[in-house]
Formats: sequence, C-alpha cells, structure tokens
Amino acid sequence: MTDRTLSPVRLEDMAWEDTTFAVPCYSSRDLLLESLGRNGILHPPWVWDEPGGKYVIVDGFTRLRWARESGAESLPCTVFGRRTPRERLVCLRIEEKLLGSPLNPAEKARLVALLGEISPVEKDFPRLLSALGISGRREIVEAWRRLDSAGAELLEAAASGGICERAALELARWDPGSAREVLGWFRVLRCSASIQVEVLDRIGEIAAREKREKLDLLKDPAWGSILGSSHWNHREKTRELRNLLARRRFPRLHARMDRFRRDLAGLSLPESLQLVPPRDFEGDRWELRLGFSTESDLARGAKAAQGLAESGKLDEVLHPDRFAGSP
Repeated sequence: MTDRTLSPVRLEDMAWEDTTFAVPCYSSRDLLLESLGRNGILHPPWVWDEPGGKYVIVDGFTRLRWARESGAESLPCTVFGRRTPRERLVCLRIEEKLLGSPLNPAEKARLVALLGEISPVEKDFPRLLSALGISGRREIVEAWRRLDSAGAELLEAAASGGICERAALELARWDPGSAREVLGWFRVLRCSASIQVEVLDRIGEIAAREKREKLDLLKDPAWGSILGSSHWNHREKTRELRNLLARRRFPRLHARMDRFRRDLAGLSLPESLQLVPPRDFEGDRWELRLGFSTESDLARGAKAAQGLAESGKLDEVLHPDRFAGSP
C-alpha cells in the first residue's frame, strides 16, 4: 500500500527546481488563480519525501507557487513517503490528470513522456496509454514523445487549438525551422484540421519530389504572395494555397486539366451536355451526360450529342497526346 500522510510541509523544503512531474498545459490559469484568491487551497498538493532530503512536487505546482507568492511559510500536503516508488507516483499523477478536464495534445505528450519511467511490460503502461487514447505501438508512442520535446511554440499551438493533434505530431518530426514556418502559415490561414494535414502532406510530397529541403521550399515567394495578400480573407488564401500546392504536387495532371478545359471550351457544347473525363484522366472510360426536362429537350440534346460524335472534334479532346502542342 502506498505510504502517504497529510502533513504540514515548509515551503522552503520544496525542491522547486525539480519539475519531473510537471505537466504544463500552455493555457491560462486565470480561473484557478481566481479560485485560489477567493477560497484558498481546497485540495492539498501532493509531494514526495524524496530520499535526497527535499520534497518533490508531484501534483499542485500552481497551488504551491501561489502559496509561496502569498507569503505562506508552510502548507498541508499529501506526503508520499520515501519508500514510495517513483513509478507509482508517475501512475498516480497520470490518473489524477485523466480525472480532470479534457487533456490538450501538449498535456498528453507530457504524460506519455512521463510514462517512459514505467516499463512497457508492466500492466499500468498499456492501461494508462489506453486511457489516454493512444495506441501502444512503438512508433506511435515515440511520435508523442517527440512532440513533448518539440519546443514551446509547437506545444503552445497544439494546446491552444491553433493546430490539430495530427498536425502537431507530424510537425514534431520536422526540423524546427520548417515547423516554425508552417505554424506561421496556419496562424494566417486558420484552416480546419483536415486541411492542415493536407497542407503538410503536400509540402512533404513536393519536397521529396523536387529533392529540396522543406525550409527551402517553404521560403518560395509563391506562397508568400498568397499569405501576405491584402485582397483575400483567410478562407480565400486557404483556397488559393491549396490550389497552388496541388498544382505543384501534380503538375502533369493539372496541365492535362488545363488542356481539357481549353479543348472543352472549343467544342461549344450546349448546357444540357456535360463531358466528364475519367478520374485523374486515368483510363479510357469517358462519360457524356445529358440533362433534360422535356422530350423536346431530350431530342435536342441527343441531336447535339450525335453531332459531336460525327464532328471529328472529340478525338483531339480524348487523346491530346496525338496532336501537336499537347502538354
């Protein structure tokens, strides 16, 4: 059974510099500080009577700092004895956080890093990972640990909702300069989680395709002209940036799409007819869709379709590579 007592502890005996069990949330503590100012400390902090002779803070960092700044000399604390294993305190700390308000990605990353003090073969390791909603696969655990050590700017963005969890985990793999640059993009774009992931995927794919460093790619003036535009709002900037990234990622496909639009305009099809290419122009299965409201509409549309089939113009649209000047 865990050795603990409720005892007064002198604040000067605290190991203030030891933040082993700290879990920064990177968000405002105003509500907690207001409560402390009105009601004082309602829940005693947890400390560990560590064998080194000082009391290590396990839970209640903000409460203890508030008490010190308020001039208190001692405070009732739940004191865990020297025989309490550090691993057990890690488990208790994580369980306490899980029982509180929903965790942001920065907090989850810190708790996963704390779990590093527990052997993966112990029963508490998979149990606590599952409670955090994290897979026990080694690469997933390592991704969260990378995020924990990625730096304050990325963690603050993840904690505040400036970037989504998946984007934060991906950026933790990037070099700090590139991650910082993309965080600046997302502050301007204020785009959804799915678009954030799409943007990161596109940047990575383009960098690999062009054999360029991500940071070098991100400094391209083309992106800056969109992000710095005074004519577009953040949604319009997001649209333009996504279009440009897609074109850069799939240049042949977009050149083919541009050629198709030009050729289609040259056919002068009536509004009732719609020529639909195969997806991504792969394969040879095209569609000609005919919309109508009346029998006469159908007859006119069918006649137009017949005329298109007999005109000889369709072959150039379907097979532009056979004609000079094709992209």
